[in-house]
Amino acid sequence: MQAFSRDLLLNGMLLADEMGFELFGMFHDELAAEVSDDPWGLGIADLMQCMMEPPSWAPGIPLGAEGFESKFYRK
Repeated sequence: MQAFSRDLLLNGMLLADEMGFELFGMFHDELAAEVSDDPWGLGIADLMQCMMEPPSWAPGIPLGAEGFESKFYRK
């Protein structure tokens, strides 16, 4: 199960990278990205969409994501 979860997280990371996110951390089951304060730029909704996109090898798998925006990383 851990390997499967890691592969799902990696899929989200790759999609986020392709979208233009500057990822700076992966913490167990979380991604951390630095974005600008531009209201039209990338944001939490975009990152969550990357995390909820099923990979091609697991079509139809139900995925969900939660997130927050902050000036600094917090747990």
